[in-house]
Amino acid sequence: MKELDHDRFELLYSRTMALIPVEELATLMVGENFGPLAPDEESRVDQLVTEGFRKWQETDREFRERRRAVQTVDRGPVKDEESSRRPGSSGSPR
Repeated sequence: MKELDHDRFELLYSRTMALIPVEELATLMVGENFGPLAPDEESRVDQLVTEGFRKWQETDREFRERRRAVQTVDRGPVKDEESSRRPGSSGSPR
């Protein structure tokens, strides 16, 4: 496994944890024992984190694919009057 810089790790960690069902994680963390997790609880936390990371990877992949698709859309020919308009203007003279 390659080393991640601290900022990159924080970004991936926060995005992964955001996809974990909070209620399920909370249930595990406030179980009967107020201390270290039991082996089955550790396994469940590991599974939740792994699922969250996979969901993030899938979402990231879909986003990148859609971004590439949008960038390759043929916008068609541009008319002279369209190219002289400023962005955000309606194009009609005042």
